[in-house]
Formats: sequence, structure tokens, C-alpha cells
Amino acid sequence: MDAATRNLQLYNSDQGVGTYAAASEATPVERQLFQRFATDFGAGLVLDLGVGAGRTTAALAALSGRYHGIDYAPAMVAACQRRFAAQPELMFSHGDARRLDGIADGAAAAVVFSFNGIDSVGPDDRLAVLAAVRRVLRPGGLFLFSAHNRAFQGIPRSPGWQWTLRPRGLARQALMWWNHLRVRRDEVETPDYAMLNDIAHHFASLFYYIDRDAQCRQLAAAGFSDCQVFNSRGEMLPATAVDTGNDPHLHYAVRRPMD
Repeated sequence: MDAATRNLQLYNSDQGVGTYAAASEATPVERQLFQRFATDFGAGLVLDLGVGAGRTTAALAALSGRYHGIDYAPAMVAACQRRFAAQPELMFSHGDARRLDGIADGAAAAVVFSFNGIDSVGPDDRLAVLAAVRRVLRPGGLFLFSAHNRAFQGIPRSPGWQWTLRPRGLARQALMWWNHLRVRRDEVETPDYAMLNDIAHHFASLFYYIDRDAQCRQLAAAGFSDCQVFNSRGEMLPATAVDTGNDPHLHYAVRRPMD
């Protein structure tokens, strides 16, 4: 089973929707970056990819001229529609970031893919996402996203074990080990990226990991320019080499070049 299909099953489950619905707002770092690029968000249509249960909706909608949240899990889209039923001006739809069918070429002023959502698919699908995002962005448009940092020194590679006599604790640890033993066989490591089984969803998922330099090279090859990188505290990193081993994920801002 490929990563996109496996992760879709998790996101589309009642448990998955409940998990993401519990996170009700953008993080402080996200809000900081949204404000940094507020001019882009106010310039026209904003696409919020992997919108989940609407965690980033309020922050982005407050800045944008037009807001459209998209997710490939129908259950997540339904959760957003329920949550924002009183705001019919906000659009939510089921869609696939690998294609973005129904979004016209050059229609978006900005595209956001938060919470490492782009890492939910494998390497070929990731390139398809980048191509689709570039297509729908207007020249000069912004793409802002976060991704798992392969250089992070604390990547949880196995569940570990914590001794407990509580039945719920034993059951949880047994579930994590069962998931890990099933999923880890599909891990992939290459010089440029890795597909890793980590702690998310009790080790039932497989996510893409990439370091800063490899990600900027990938974005340039996909036709984006002006790669800006921010650490997990929202600080912009210099273009020269810097240690990012303490950052579990990094934020990237790039643009479709002016034609």
C-alpha cells in the first residue's frame, strides 16, 4: 500500500477526524508566518491544501480575499463544512493536491499546505503536488508549506517501551508495536529523502522526510524560485549551511516566477 492510500485511511476515519478537530487553531509560528506574508494572502484566492478539520481556516480567512479549503479525505471536508456552516463565504471541497482538478491555471494568489501535509504522499506524488501547485499559482504567487526535517536528531524511529500495569497503557503500546512491525517494511531511504514510519497515528503512518538543502533543490527543479526557509520557531534561516538538528520540521516559502 502506498503512503497516500495508507494515510488517507487514517485521515478519513472517525478517530482521525477527531484527532485533527481537537486542534482548533493555527500554531503561533503559523500565525507569525501568515502575518509575514499577509500581502500575498490579501491579493486574491488562497488555497488551503490538506485543510483537515479547519485548524488554519480562521487565521487564513481573516487575511484572504477569497478562501478555499481542500482535503483528499471526505470526512475532513464534512467536518469543515459543519464547523463553518455559519460562514457560507468560505469554500470547502474534496480534492487531490496531486491534481487540483477544478482550479484554473494561475487562479491562486497563494497556496498553503500546513502541518507537514505534503509529506503524506510518496516521492512521485510529491512531485505531482508541486507541479499542480505551480500550475494554479499566478506568476509571483506564494507557496507556503511545512515539511518533516530529515536532519532532526530526535526522529522517533520505534515505539520504545514504557513499563505499566494499566490495561489501557499496555494495549496502546501493543498497538504501536503492531503498527510499526507492519509499516516499517515499507520504509525507504535515499540520498535525497526518506519515507519513515514515525510516531504519528500510533506508528500506523508513513511520511516523507527531507532536509533543507534537498528541499530547496527539489523546489527549484519543480519551477519555483526564492526559497526561504524558517525553523520551527519561525526564524528565517540564512542561505548558508546551518545546523537544523533541533527542528522537527521546517517551513518553506517559494514563488512561481514571473513569466
